[in-house]
Amino acid sequence: MSASPQATDSVFQQKLCVARLMDGHPEAFAASACGRSWVELVETAAPLVGANRRTVDQALGMIGALFRSTQMAMGDVPTPGQMFAADRTGAAETVRADPAVFELVGPDSEEDPESIALAKSLTLYKQAADVGLVSSGELAGYLDAALLEQPGKTTLAQHVKDVARQMMAIEVERLLVHREPELSR
Repeated sequence: MSASPQATDSVFQQKLCVARLMDGHPEAFAASACGRSWVELVETAAPLVGANRRTVDQALGMIGALFRSTQMAMGDVPTPGQMFAADRTGAAETVRADPAVFELVGPDSEEDPESIALAKSLTLYKQAADVGLVSSGELAGYLDAALLEQPGKTTLAQHVKDVARQMMAIEVERLLVHREPELSR
């Protein structure tokens, strides 16, 4: 599945978020091997190899750990798959899976039951927002609040949270822009 221009733009925006974090914290992230700023490397689409790749992986690892910690803190919140499995009416089978989720999760996700359930959940959320049952900002607000509640008092930890929140907002916006689901699962 090829990335749409919109997906490419959101990926670029997310890369810039990470690059700004890295440039803003030289005490935590080594300078690029070529001496240019991390933002310059993103803007020029320079390939990341060797030490540059390891430094970016370090930043992504910090952000990924924050996302995992946030997910674990949510604890007893059922997954979309668990919610759809609880449907005894069969109505969940008629919900179309939102293709934006498959773009986010990856090409193999179209066969994964949990990814399909997530895609269907996003479809229902968009439909509820379209008719005014929920605010389209509720999902982003919920995720933002969950990230904010994670521990971390250092300046770096706060900036990692800020970047994670920015990246989440970009991704939620991208997901919500896809208004009409195209796939049926």
